[in-house]
Amino acid sequence: MQSFALRTLTIGAALLALTSCGKRLSDAECDSLLDHYTSKLVVNENPDASPFVIAEKQRLARELAHRDPKFEFDNCDDDVSRRQFDCAMAAMDVDSIERCLTL
Repeated sequence: MQSFALRTLTIGAALLALTSCGKRLSDAECDSLLDHYTSKLVVNENPDASPFVIAEKQRLARELAHRDPKFEFDNCDDDVSRRQFDCAMAAMDVDSIERCLTL
């Protein structure tokens, strides 16, 4: 579980390092980005994961991201550009999402 949490929240660290441009993301879009990343990560680690398991992991990742200030997830709307968001949301795997977030 610790590995999952750390890997899931790697996105938080990536978000901090990025600059934004264009229309800022909403809080709902930031949560959607984390959910998308988490679902791809869960399926990558367990291709047979049920929708229930995916939803539970997403809930836990959101809870941890919002609770733990070291991930600075609250800065998502400032740190992720619209271009990065659109790219990441279209990405089909974790590596692609991470690449999008470094554009």
